[in-house]
Amino acid sequence: MNVKGSAVISTIDFVNDKFPKQYNKWLDSLPPTSKDILAGNILPSMWYPLKESFIIPTQKLCEMFYNGDSKGAWEVGRYSADLGLKKFYRVFLKFGSPHFLIKRASSIFSLYYENSKIISSKEEDKLAILRITEFQEPHELVESRIAGWIERALELTKGHHPVVRINKSLAREDDFTEISISWN
Repeated sequence: MNVKGSAVISTIDFVNDKFPKQYNKWLDSLPPTSKDILAGNILPSMWYPLKESFIIPTQKLCEMFYNGDSKGAWEVGRYSADLGLKKFYRVFLKFGSPHFLIKRASSIFSLYYENSKIISSKEEDKLAILRITEFQEPHELVESRIAGWIERALELTKGHHPVVRINKSLAREDDFTEISISWN
């Protein structure tokens, strides 16, 4: 499975921005394949292997900077929303509201993750439930990054005080990943 270069770039930029003095130590802690990808010229529109360019670097940053807590993945997801929506995919903010974003969840999702599918299973005034029904390499850190991305994207589209929860998880062998979202 592959992930878009813009998501890989956000991981690099996150560590460089939040932990600049430890960036080289983090990069050096990666296995050779991951390090080669991240130290290379990452193109935002190209696809990169999910495990080597996304999961392993996220695991390492959680280990090094968050005492192994997946909160690090959530924070990278938030950072990625800022970077992606303000830099690469501005059109989603231009017309954005939380509902605009949710209605386009499947097209946004496919921009980041190859051969994956997300659907909106419920949408009310200030509530939505998204389900990831197809994802070839499910991983809890990827789900945390996605949830963090959703949380920050809602804030950027004027969804005040969003609450995002992962209720079910493909990574925990549920039939789908379910993410509930509410906001004021």
